[in-house]
Amino acid sequence: MTTLGGAAIPTISATISTVGLSSGITSIMDGLGIEEKPLNTLQIVQQKFKDNENVLSIFEAYQIAGQEHTSRILALVVSVAGGTYAVFSFTAARLPPRSNADLNIEKVFPLNETFQIGNDKKGSISQLLFTLKTAEEPAVKFYYYPIISAEGASDFDTFHAQIISAKMSMLHTPALGLNDMTALSFSWINDYRQIGEVKQELKRRENEFLKLNDFTVYCATWNVNNKSYCDSPLHLWLAACDAPPDIYAIALQELDTSAKAITFSENRPDALWINKMLESVYCKEDYEELTTVRLVGMMLTVIIKRQLRRYIARCRVKSIARGVFNALGNKGGVAVSIQLNESNLCFVNSHLAAHLAFVEARNEDYWGIVKGLVFDDDLRRTINDHDHIFWIGDLNYRIEEPPGFQFPSARGNHNYNDLLLQFDQLRQEMRKGNCFEGYTEGNITFRPTYKYDPGTDNYDSSEKQRAPAYCDRILWKGSNIEQLSYNSVMEIRQSDHKPVYALFRVKVKTKDEKLFKKIHEEVLKLVDKRENENQPQINVEKTLIDFGLVRFNELNIRDFTISNSCPIPVEFMFKVKDAPLNDICEKWLQIEPRTESLMIETLCRTDRPLCEYTQAEIKRLMNDESPEFRVTMPREFFLLIDYLHKQGPNVEGAFSLSSLEFNHAKNKEFNAIRDWLDSWSNEEFPGTPLAAAEALLMLLHLSETPLLDPLVEDILNTQTTAEAMELISLLSSPKRNVFVHLCMFLREGIERKYYNLMHVAIIFGRVLLRCTTKSKVYYRDTRTREFMQRFISSDVGTLSNATVTPATTTSSRTVATTTSEGRADTGENGRVNFVGGNQTNSNAKTLN
Repeated sequence: MTTLGGAAIPTISATISTVGLSSGITSIMDGLGIEEKPLNTLQIVQQKFKDNENVLSIFEAYQIAGQEHTSRILALVVSVAGGTYAVFSFTAARLPPRSNADLNIEKVFPLNETFQIGNDKKGSISQLLFTLKTAEEPAVKFYYYPIISAEGASDFDTFHAQIISAKMSMLHTPALGLNDMTALSFSWINDYRQIGEVKQELKRRENEFLKLNDFTVYCATWNVNNKSYCDSPLHLWLAACDAPPDIYAIALQELDTSAKAITFSENRPDALWINKMLESVYCKEDYEELTTVRLVGMMLTVIIKRQLRRYIARCRVKSIARGVFNALGNKGGVAVSIQLNESNLCFVNSHLAAHLAFVEARNEDYWGIVKGLVFDDDLRRTINDHDHIFWIGDLNYRIEEPPGFQFPSARGNHNYNDLLLQFDQLRQEMRKGNCFEGYTEGNITFRPTYKYDPGTDNYDSSEKQRAPAYCDRILWKGSNIEQLSYNSVMEIRQSDHKPVYALFRVKVKTKDEKLFKKIHEEVLKLVDKRENENQPQINVEKTLIDFGLVRFNELNIRDFTISNSCPIPVEFMFKVKDAPLNDICEKWLQIEPRTESLMIETLCRTDRPLCEYTQAEIKRLMNDESPEFRVTMPREFFLLIDYLHKQGPNVEGAFSLSSLEFNHAKNKEFNAIRDWLDSWSNEEFPGTPLAAAEALLMLLHLSETPLLDPLVEDILNTQTTAEAMELISLLSSPKRNVFVHLCMFLREGIERKYYNLMHVAIIFGRVLLRCTTKSKVYYRDTRTREFMQRFISSDVGTLSNATVTPATTTSSRTVATTTSEGRADTGENGRVNFVGGNQTNSNAKTLN
């Protein structure tokens, strides 16, 4: 496959030149006539992303497919909201790009725990090669140039270092293991993975049709201290606001801590508590339960206004245990994920490890919940894959006072909360980055919510006398969230914890349907126009290429031009033909009519040089099945054998094992020999004995079937020369005559020490007795060599009996015959003597 527009174009038996056409565009500021400063490549790439996604660096690379080089722009991008990084690979319609429309996202590589960048430096070429790989994307090879050409781009070493630095920056949190990045959110890249151009363009313009609408969210949490039901009214806790909120997220802990509930991971929602919540919310007639999720003592109920239900596009729940062995549900978290209009909200209720000293255990519980809570939707969302997150519950972080510290009295002490919060474990751990990174908590103006004597407002007076602590907290994460209130309710005294609530104003992305429809239509028109403009517009200068007379072993080249008149690269390829060819064309290019070779029998029916025949005449000769032949063997074979025979000692070494390499393409004499044979020339032979020997072998080898076909296997199975001759006599007279004539010639050359018998037997055995069936090469070579040795060395006088009387011929050229003018005579001791001859009434002469 080939790309037009700067790439090298491969050729197949023809030279192909390409032309890439594009037009230049100059941007002029409207009405001023002043040239606008063009954006550099990095600024253009930035336009492909949203406001909170920053392109940190770009790098120009290319990929290789066959002989095709296609440019790529790689960009390292960070999501400010998610704090995660990814490398994007762009295809470019042109370089440098003139606008973001020239760029399309091809692949996305998140810098997660499976991301790898490799740079192989084994050789000078591979130093300009690197690979990118993730679990989702197999290793992709990229090459690069040592010189930077794109404006605003980095060199490879800088780009590589920035990628490594970005990945390491995501591992700085102590709670994460060295190779543990599962808690990080890469959901933002889903907007760019395998999406069409329409969706990409809509994503880019979403700020034009999405508006932010205010919704109020009421979050409430309470550890009920294993109380099955609350008789007291809960309005003070759930209706502490001036107007009805849109959404309630109500969290309970220690709902039921019995051994049975913990052992069997009780997950049935508690209807009594849910009804109590519905009765206690602001104007209960306006609300309904959306969903409830429970795990043993933790329960989270989301209640919404009835008229809001139609704007909820998705609702999922999930829970995770973090108790003993991370299996029991007395500790852990439950969560609800919803899509409200175009925003995603997540509510988490957690109960973390208890006791003052177990700070690290609480941090581990937090990270375990972050990693383990994955909602079962199409995108497998994690907690961090949401626009707005509210984390509520009994987080169990305590006040860790220094030695000698005395808890101040709350009465009349305006700095009471500030004095305690400076020793608050949660705030200390958040400052260290050990937990709740990116979360915010409002200003605490209420007293510690734990631990009270149930039924009173007094702190623990038992023997343990646990110190007060802000165990019950409400935190949030995300943009466009404003906390309106944050307080506890001292008047509810059923538990050793005080309930806590917070009210938020959240700006939710809402689609303006009229604007969306208008912009969607604009995008469709834009994409359609772009597709029409960028449709491949290929013009081929010639559709019929005439190569003229194509002569064997001569390269013929014809140039034709393929032009691309659209502004983007166009890929083209030569169509592969169907079976049995399964290739673009025949090995020597397709020429009509297709002819591959002429049978020996056909050559014996010609009365003039083959080049003087038309294609129709050749076809008639090939289809002629009559037993009549004009000559006893093809003139081409006789002429070569006769020439070699006359050279005497000059032919030494002619038939060596290297002869089978067929280097005729490099032999300058070969084409002259071809023309001499093709025209039946009376001129002196134009080559050397070595070239003649190679030409003879090639003539025998080029035939589609071996000379002794179809009796090859039968002949190889014979034990004596006489048996073999009986089979050979069944062949057509041209094949029989060529074989016997050749063997007599070779035997004489071996006797005169011109050739080596072993070498000759191996070479001609492979050529004359080759087989198309599968067999072990060594075994077959042994059989063919042994047969040829036996046959060539034969002392019996049976060889001459294999020849036949030729048909009458009118040719005046020198031809092969075994008549009285040229025969195989039996000499002394029964030896067969090779006889040459002339077809035109010349006396036979013995050549030995």
